[in-house]
Amino acid sequence: MKMYDDIIIGSGPVAFTMVPGLTAAHKKVLVVENQDFGGVCPNRGCEPKIFLEGAVTAALTSQKLQNLGVDSPATLNW
Repeated sequence: MKMYDDIIIGSGPVAFTMVPGLTAAHKKVLVVENQDFGGVCPNRGCEPKIFLEGAVTAALTSQKLQNLGVDSPATLNW
């Protein structure tokens, strides 16, 4: 039976953050992934979030610039 110092369930962003440090400390690491390698974010989840975050950032920025050259700040109608 193989022995590991650490077992990480899921290969998402946390695994990408933890594995380099663990292997640098000479730990034997096993990453268990049931679906797509990399987790939800790079495969299905982050692109919609990034798109929506961009729209919100633009609207909030325009609100902060009101009366500083922006007459009518952006609004969102989801």
